[in-house]
Parts: sequence; structure tokens; C-alpha cells
Amino acid sequence: MTARIGLPAPDLSFPLASDYSKETTNSYGVMDEASKAPLRATFIIDPEGIVQYAVVSNSKVGRSVDETIRVIEALQSGGLCPMDWKRGESTIS
Repeated sequence: MTARIGLPAPDLSFPLASDYSKETTNSYGVMDEASKAPLRATFIIDPEGIVQYAVVSNSKVGRSVDETIRVIEALQSGGLCPMDWKRGESTIS
């Protein structure tokens, strides 16, 4: 695989998608109509195709990979997880 700028791209163990047509951006409602640019958004979608978690961030605020992983683990726990819950901690009964 070669990156668009001519540098070698790393091998990825996950699919990488692009949205040049902005079809996905519009479908998920994260198009900034004023600038016609997509907002920063993260969606966690379950195997049945249902959005289980969505967050839209200000374009000046970075997203946290650690928080996204924490949310995935919380969703997979099957319990009601309190704020700042981490895998291995008790869920709320």
C-alpha cells in the first residue's frame, strides 16, 4: 500500500475508509453546513448496525483513543457503567 503523498503506508489490521462524496458525513448528520466540512465525530456501531455511542467534538478539540476504548469495553460489559468506569471494575446493579 502506498500513501497518496508517495510515502509508504503502514500495514493496517483494520479497514480504512474515506468519504470523498460526503455521503456518510451527510447520513450521520455531521456536516457543517456553513463550511461544507465534516465535523469531528466518533460513532460506535454494533454488529447489527445500530449506533450505540456517538460523540461530536469541536474541530479544535482532539478525540481520545483511550476514552473510545473505555466506551467500547463498557458497552461490552453488559452492565450499567458509572462515570470513569474501567474494565475489571464493578458495574452498577
